Amino acid sequence: MNQTAKNMVSEKKRVIVKKFLFYALVIAFFVGVILLYYNMLYNQTREGIIKNGQAVAIQSKNYLSEYLSTSIDAIKLTAYTIDGMIRTNKTNKEILDYLVGQSTAVTNAIFENTTGLYGYINGEYLDGAGWVPDADFVPTQRPWYVKTVANNGNVTLIDPYLDAQTGKITMTIAKRLVDGKSIVAMDIVLDQVQNITEESVKLGKSDYEFILDSRNMVVAHSKKDEIGKNYNDEKDSFWSVILDNAKNADNDFFEFDYEGAHYIVYSEKIEHDWQCLIVKNATEIFTPLKILLAITILIVLVVVLILSYILNKSNQRYIMAKELNEQLSSLSNIYLSVYDIDIIENTFKEIQSNPILDKLLRQNYENASSMIEGTMRQIASKISLEDTLRFVNLATLNDRLKDSDTVAIEYQNIEQKWRRGRFIASQRLKNGAVSNVLWLIEDIDKEKNERDELINLSERAFAASEAKSSFLSNMSHEIRTPINAILGMNEMILRECNDSEIIPYAESIKKLFSHRESYKMRT
Repeated sequence: MNQTAKNMVSEKKRVIVKKFLFYALVIAFFVGVILLYYNMLYNQTREGIIKNGQAVAIQSKNYLSEYLSTSIDAIKLTAYTIDGMIRTNKTNKEILDYLVGQSTAVTNAIFENTTGLYGYINGEYLDGAGWVPDADFVPTQRPWYVKTVANNGNVTLIDPYLDAQTGKITMTIAKRLVDGKSIVAMDIVLDQVQNITEESVKLGKSDYEFILDSRNMVVAHSKKDEIGKNYNDEKDSFWSVILDNAKNADNDFFEFDYEGAHYIVYSEKIEHDWQCLIVKNATEIFTPLKILLAITILIVLVVVLILSYILNKSNQRYIMAKELNEQLSSLSNIYLSVYDIDIIENTFKEIQSNPILDKLLRQNYENASSMIEGTMRQIASKISLEDTLRFVNLATLNDRLKDSDTVAIEYQNIEQKWRRGRFIASQRLKNGAVSNVLWLIEDIDKEKNERDELINLSERAFAASEAKSSFLSNMSHEIRTPINAILGMNEMILRECNDSEIIPYAESIKKLFSHRESYKMRT
């Protein structure tokens, strides 16, 4: 081989080497880019799952907190009123009447899934729902009584339990009363919390969601057959593995593998040492990412956009659910406002209020009289204003509460909505004069409209009945006159006619009406 041929072969080898190096560098570049995108997409996907789990957990946490908060407020208000009744030596009959009314109000305005209010008061079990216990029922031995008495007057949340009859998780909220021995309580069913966990799975926000109480007993679960189980008692099950990982996790989320699948779990702490766990099976999410190692960056970008869109839609659902919960919460109070009024000192203290009254009270009223009168002047309609101002006059309140513990008035506000204002005597002096009252405003617009409709229907039914009676009376009178004339003529025929053919007909007419009159007398 001559020199020229050798040079050509050598140059060809150098070109091949250069091409090999170039293509190697290009492949390495794209492999590096794909790996970079893979790692970035993997981390983004995991973070998205975690954030989504966090959003779902926070939603459930907020709902449960609001649900319990509303229950606690109802117990506090009831306890506050009964404390006043105990101080003023009200009978258990009067206290039971209050519990019955309050149970109806709580059931209608806040919770459909509650049996109402009950308690052990002045040595006697009182039930606002009318339940009569068995003869061997000892209230002071029940957990709700024992734990509440030992809780120094604070609102007590009794550990939930699985009701054997209904198969539903039920819990008791109770509070010790002023005498230190009496208790007022309410049972609530956690159905709505269960619905939240199931809805989360239906919407694809998670594969499993469950809530555990402080004993690690299942309070709510997207798989209903798990409700009431205690995961401390299980070993090596899927749920016990999740619980063990949650106990040992340094963060509020963790990952683990189980039977060939990869899971990401987000854990959110809830009040009273409860926790909400959101479980996502990430196996099907991460498998396509491995496939993306062999395809183009464009597909990677498309996948990122799709995942971003999914996460954005999920976040929008969460925001909508949050706004809905806030709207329902704003309707969950029994009373629009509750104030404690000291008549002697002419001062007031807010127990429960709403944004509208909060805005009005920023005017810094000097005393209770001016505060009540000023607010009612702004919220009552012109038609109701005069009567309402007479009602809120504290100077005449003692006379009106002389023989009663409560007075009320129904009025329309400036939006033509019906409201009920109420004064309840909460404390009296030794001479019987009222020293403190509760001032409450209640929304009765729906109740008032329904009541007016029933009255209208009743009046229309009565008018129809009167018209019917009048018609029958007139008809009877009109028919009786010609019949009497016929009977008179028939008597004349019997007395004066000798025709043998006519006489039998006249006698038949007389017998017919004789039988008719005899039947009327018997009936």
